[in-house]
Amino acid sequence: MKNESMNCDVTQKKSTKQDRKLGKKLNKCRHLLLKHENIKPSYHPTKDIFVANGGLLNQIQHHEMVELFGQYSGLERVFMVEGKPYSFVSFKTSSFAEKAFQNLQAFELHDKLGPEKVVLYLLYVNDVPAYIRNIPDTSTLPPGLHLIQDFIDEALEQQLLYSLQWDTSTLETDQVLKQRKVQHFGYRFCYNTNDVDRVNPLPGGLGVLYQGIADRILTSDLVKYPLDQLTINQYQPGHGIPSHVDTHSAFEDGFCSLSLGSQVVMLFTHPNGCQVPLVLPPRSLLVLSGEARYLWSHGIISRKSDVVPTKDGLNMGALTVVPRGVRTSFTFRSVKWTPCKCEFAERCDSQGYVKDSEAVSSTSKTPVKLPSTEHEAATLEASHVHDVYDNIASHFSETRYKAWPPVVDFLQGIPFGSVVLDVGCGNGKYLGINSNLYKFGCDRSRNLVSVCRERSHQAFVCDSLSLPVRSNSLDVCICIAVLHHFTTVERRLHGLKEIVRVLRPGGKALVTVWALEQEKNKKKSTYLKKTKSDAITNSRAIQDGKIENKLGVENISISNLNIEGLSDDKLCSSEEATQDDKIDSLKVSGEEAGTTLLNSSDLSEITGKSESATSEITINENLASLGDTSVETPVNSDLNVHSNRTQFKQQDMLVPWHFKKPGEKVTSEKDFEVYHRFYHVFVDGELESLCSQLSDVTIEKCYYVEGNWFIIFQKNL
Repeated sequence: MKNESMNCDVTQKKSTKQDRKLGKKLNKCRHLLLKHENIKPSYHPTKDIFVANGGLLNQIQHHEMVELFGQYSGLERVFMVEGKPYSFVSFKTSSFAEKAFQNLQAFELHDKLGPEKVVLYLLYVNDVPAYIRNIPDTSTLPPGLHLIQDFIDEALEQQLLYSLQWDTSTLETDQVLKQRKVQHFGYRFCYNTNDVDRVNPLPGGLGVLYQGIADRILTSDLVKYPLDQLTINQYQPGHGIPSHVDTHSAFEDGFCSLSLGSQVVMLFTHPNGCQVPLVLPPRSLLVLSGEARYLWSHGIISRKSDVVPTKDGLNMGALTVVPRGVRTSFTFRSVKWTPCKCEFAERCDSQGYVKDSEAVSSTSKTPVKLPSTEHEAATLEASHVHDVYDNIASHFSETRYKAWPPVVDFLQGIPFGSVVLDVGCGNGKYLGINSNLYKFGCDRSRNLVSVCRERSHQAFVCDSLSLPVRSNSLDVCICIAVLHHFTTVERRLHGLKEIVRVLRPGGKALVTVWALEQEKNKKKSTYLKKTKSDAITNSRAIQDGKIENKLGVENISISNLNIEGLSDDKLCSSEEATQDDKIDSLKVSGEEAGTTLLNSSDLSEITGKSESATSEITINENLASLGDTSVETPVNSDLNVHSNRTQFKQQDMLVPWHFKKPGEKVTSEKDFEVYHRFYHVFVDGELESLCSQLSDVTIEKCYYVEGNWFIIFQKNL
């Protein structure tokens, strides 16, 4: 009897401990549900169930949830939510739902698949959110886009794949680019000019096998012109394609892409920002003509899995995660021999359109001008900010991995449990700082937000001029190196007002911008190119063991300062540093080629802890002198291209971003793809002058750190 009593006590203790653990987990789930969906759970059985940990973000497949909950009668639908770690399950009645709820609470979904098991936690809800329940309309494809499913059979697919001898081929038409293997047939496509080499056609044409596919496409009346150029690309999982419009003057209207191997999601983007994702299944043929070919850009986001609609009839429009495999594309096109005269002049190179990746100079036939209207401002930002960051996102992210110490200090000083929004979060390097905060980010670049999500950060795509956040709801906002990308003072002020709107009374914001003053108190910022005289000065300082601080604060230890600038391995990888050195040695038209592998914001990190050497600003004094120091560019004047790592000559400019073209050696400036980003650099006193126009705001601090202006303000109670 004693043994039975003892066993009963042990069982009760274990049960009590498990119940407490489950209770804590469910409390977290309630908080998650309230935070993300603004829904309170029901404490009585309903027909709808919230399933924590059963989401796409946890790599849970839709069919797994259907199979699991489908064991119980009355399953109506499973709702997977893109970018979330949870899902919703609906039953026909609450009694059906109750049986599943009782059996699957704390269910270990992947208990046999490895050490990282997924435990499901369930809550009743009164209804599934309307935006999740409504099936999205995926039928509105870009005009001129056609997708033909199963254009070829599996046997022909295998024959085409076996015909590619990637490992043994020595053809001159083969190229190994940065993220893919490439072969050309008929004519070579030159990636350095984004055009076709018409002078030197490749021997053998398309070949018998590939010509057969081209003839089949033509006889199917899918295109108007004979297809005489073929580019074959092979992509590994995780690799993508930058968003682009194929050069108008290079090819005729209508080109076709045959997908083999793995399926993938291609994203189509209209100039107005409208985006349409499209699943390209294996053996499908994508045909682009008219508006879809000439106006809409297309690309593939770099990631290892895609969120796609399910195919089962029970859950039409529901989503699931599908891992990517190796994908091979056969792109057939017809070479164009005359200038393009399409109706889409705004994207046509034959009619004066210049791609942002092409060189822009003060002597260009189509100079970029400072905007005079709201429409012109939005257009300029779309071309020289939004599109650029979407195209350089992966490379940009590689160079942005070290957080600024002043920003880290600010985040570390925020009270426990505060809700923080990073406006213009980029790759999310600040979303991992201080685990005691609830942080999420937003950015205009979909590709940078994808990087955030790959790092398990909460981030979403939006325009910082229209934040989809409730007013008076956040404790803290940070906006790091974003405001200087707005092209007019009105838009910069609007961006600040949006930050103030979402802050609660008493909430704080930290905003940083690039400064016109890259030399302050006779001390150059680390962005500026070092000269021999600088080296001599620094050498003398080293002999003294420390550098004198002209700003009247504590001295900086020489161990914290990198005299050589770009050689700091904490700032950039050895490859990036090598590219910097190579670009620095090049001369183009008598000017330094320069590099933007790193901008001033990264270069300011070289000094380590020298951020303590900041200069406090007396706001009133600087506001009085603002009119004397401003060098604002006149409206409608041409925007010049800044020569990197030199002193700024005007406030509004285009700053180049260089990166090496895939598969080519660095021998000249032409070996780099060049994108131009709009910047408005701020003069001393300008940022606080702008913030002083905000109502219900008190400026707490404004200071200068290595070529950047920082400001902290609080929303009044």
